[in-house]
Amino acid sequence: MLSRISTRGSFSGSVKIFHAGFDIYLESIAIDDAESLALEANSREIAESIAAVGSFPSPYLIENAVSFIQNAMKAALEGREFHFAIKSMADKSLVGVCGITNVDNVSMKAEIGYWVGKTHWGNGYGKQAASLLLEIAFEKLGLNRVYATVLSFNERSIKLLQSVGFVKEGVLRDSTKAALTASAAFTDDLMFGLLRKDYKPLGAKFDM
Repeated sequence: MLSRISTRGSFSGSVKIFHAGFDIYLESIAIDDAESLALEANSREIAESIAAVGSFPSPYLIENAVSFIQNAMKAALEGREFHFAIKSMADKSLVGVCGITNVDNVSMKAEIGYWVGKTHWGNGYGKQAASLLLEIAFEKLGLNRVYATVLSFNERSIKLLQSVGFVKEGVLRDSTKAALTASAAFTDDLMFGLLRKDYKPLGAKFDM
């Protein structure tokens, strides 16, 4: 059963969000997504490009997927985090995962994150997913600020954020021990942010 996002920044059940012309839509992550999630996430390139050493399982097993989804569903009920499967409009297959995390209903801000399976890179799915996340954050959760943290060498993600309106706000020097760097050396994190006043509504549709 689909249900509605609350004005207090939480929701229960499943929510879908889509936009005419997009190749993907977002749907609240569910246990049924575990097998597909494990398959798409099982890529060293994904782990190395988005996370600190050890924070994203590699190899990514079905047990990792189930654990992630169970935690994500609990966090959504508590209004702390909202994770979504990125699904193809063509065949409804899972192509990645994205989410809104670190929700702060006092300061009205939250962080977004995303990844797309390697075989789907280059199709614009990440940009479309980020655009839909912003619609949820600003239009449904009523946030004032959305931010993202990116490893300094992740040019693909940096360009994606800039393309949907984020601006670079700062550098956290030697903030993350990243697996992609030589000998898992420390690397800078780049901070990007977008304010509600600078956001242009997408006009996405919700199925709740």
